[in-house]
Amino acid sequence: MKMVWPLTRTVSEADNWYLVQTNYDRWEADPISDPRRTVAENCVKEHGKTNDIKSTWDVVMDCSFLSGVSTNHTIYTSIMDPTYGDFSTYIRYDADDAWNKNHQ
Repeated sequence: MKMVWPLTRTVSEADNWYLVQTNYDRWEADPISDPRRTVAENCVKEHGKTNDIKSTWDVVMDCSFLSGVSTNHTIYTSIMDPTYGDFSTYIRYDADDAWNKNHQ
């Protein structure tokens, strides 16, 4: 089944410019044990909308490495801008090392 999640998904027009995606279905609440999406969404809202890719990356990096968002299993973070067809990804090359350190 193909699922399309429009950016006009929220009641507030102020929040319809971004979408945070984690490993969980968008239509279900975060599991209590893993609130990454909610923590990240609150961080993005607190920063507010930016007007250029550098500022957007600053927000994403700030929010991605918050406790409760980034885990030892986080491998990459991406920004996708369908308006301009931009796609940028930050790859965590230490993800395997971090995972191995915590699972010995």
